[in-house]
Amino acid sequence: MKLTELHYKEYDKLQNEISQLLGEIGSLEKFSVVSSGTIFSWFLVNADKMPNKIGFFLPAVLVLLFGLIAFGLFKRVKLIGEYIKEKYEKLLNEDQNQQYTFGWENYLDNSLRGKPSLLFSGRFGMWVIHLLADIGIAIILIF
Repeated sequence: MKLTELHYKEYDKLQNEISQLLGEIGSLEKFSVVSSGTIFSWFLVNADKMPNKIGFFLPAVLVLLFGLIAFGLFKRVKLIGEYIKEKYEKLLNEDQNQQYTFGWENYLDNSLRGKPSLLFSGRFGMWVIHLLADIGIAIILIF
């Protein structure tokens, strides 16, 4: 099967969606850091007026929720990448030597060999550290 103009448009659309999703993940990361800092600042200024100190865990809850959304977006990016590899790069490789595979997704798959990417691992680690820091700060502020 040959790739048609419709296939190329879909491929471009998928690439754009990946770019938008990665941008959205970056926005969530920035927003989670800013919101945690803002909430903790407000709590420190108004700590004497707070009826319940359990509210200090609000930033950690928000980071957890934002992190889950970011994880879902990463899963979406991975799904699109698998689709591109299966549908498009398979077609592009039909006329190639079987020893040589063409396309970014094939290259990425071979270079990772089933391990998560450094991009995902680094960002996941950032979310975990951010969550643990917010929990630690809340515990310190409570006591």
